Amino acid sequence: MSRSRFAFGLIALACAMAPAVASAQPRGADEVLARELYFEERGPNRMATWTADARIARHPVIFRAIRAQALREAPLRDDCTVTMPCSRVMTDELSYSGTRLLSIFSTTDQFLGGAHGAVGVSDGIYDLRTNRRLRFGDLFTNWNRAKPLIQAKICESLRQVRDNMEGIDCPDADRVAYGLTEASEIPVGRAASGFEVRMSDYALGSYAAGRETLWINLDQALLNLIKPEYRADFRVPD
Repeated sequence: MSRSRFAFGLIALACAMAPAVASAQPRGADEVLARELYFEERGPNRMATWTADARIARHPVIFRAIRAQALREAPLRDDCTVTMPCSRVMTDELSYSGTRLLSIFSTTDQFLGGAHGAVGVSDGIYDLRTNRRLRFGDLFTNWNRAKPLIQAKICESLRQVRDNMEGIDCPDADRVAYGLTEASEIPVGRAASGFEVRMSDYALGSYAAGRETLWINLDQALLNLIKPEYRADFRVPD
């Protein structure tokens, strides 16, 4: 084969491979701009905002999926009445960033009329290798075995912070939000050693019962139930 034909063959091969290489890049993976971290909508007697933790932007594909959902939910549209103030404040904050897992809390604090506002919280746990969102139970090899252990820890932690549990039922472990945490006063980027548990309004019964944030430590029994691919992001506390 002549040199010219060989060179032409290489060029043709490169052109044929180019689309495959390009398609392998995740959509929206380009750098996040500062203006993407904030959304605001104002009108007569109404305001809606969304703010994101800038550290989430280190993972552009995940960040833009979170942002797209927030921009669908933040606008007030027809949720308000003309005669009353109306507001919705949404925030996404980083809870934990490891080698394989990213953990985020999403909070919505809103007043749409009535006697008082309402606060809702949800979690977002993401696999950094696939950019996919996971359910909390997906971290475990068997959620049916892990849930009773988590449930007992939630109830015990709640009893420790509530002097009076009269009229308060321990919330179901499937109905709270979880964040991975180092469980340390001075986090230094080590593996997660526990979970932060947050609850929305009414999770403990009436609105008057208030909201609660709990911390539960990881033990060896729970660590053994973490899926092998995620285990490097966890440790039993010292």
